[in-house]
Amino acid sequence: MMSFSNAPIHVIDFEGSLQSGIVEYGIATISNGVIESTHTRLCRPYGTIPYRETACHGIYEDELTRLLPIDTDWNLFSSLRGSGPFAAHNAFTEHQLLKAVWPYTASTQNFSDGQPSVTWGPWIDTLRLYENLYQKLPSYKLESLIETFQLQENLDALSKIHCPEKRRQYHSALYDAIACALLICRLINMPQFHSDGLPLLFKYSSYQQDCRQMELF
Repeated sequence: MMSFSNAPIHVIDFEGSLQSGIVEYGIATISNGVIESTHTRLCRPYGTIPYRETACHGIYEDELTRLLPIDTDWNLFSSLRGSGPFAAHNAFTEHQLLKAVWPYTASTQNFSDGQPSVTWGPWIDTLRLYENLYQKLPSYKLESLIETFQLQENLDALSKIHCPEKRRQYHSALYDAIACALLICRLINMPQFHSDGLPLLFKYSSYQQDCRQMELF
């Protein structure tokens, strides 16, 4: 299996839905325990953007009419998946939206076991990670975890560097991807993860109910 030090983790966040399609994506790539690079853009929707979605993410349909849809970014997403695993907060949502565009990726490997794969998963999921490792927190929402673990200052500083000026708040794709990436970086820079980073991230991203808290967490 590829070691953590050699496999970047690509943290993804989408704004949109199965009704509208993906209208914005953000990608924050982690390498050697830090955010190394980012990608983001707005995308032309496939369907109508409901008002309730615009009220959440602040993206209006008439802003997107001249933009390319996300399916023109196949080379980006398939190449990223070939180099390392994907991650997200509540990864089921990102997985479903990505599969709606491309059911499969190019032939690559499953970074949890090294076997050949044409799927977008398995995903590293910060929602499941923190539910399994910290079982008594009052909330596991992305913004709540950032506040609980005192990462807001780092998030704000990174957003000023990487995020478009008007997209530096929650429910903006790259801002949320960076927030999720910081939660992963926090874990993999802890001594408990140094020797066995990727396997532990996959283990504690599972839905199993018998995950026990690691010592000192």
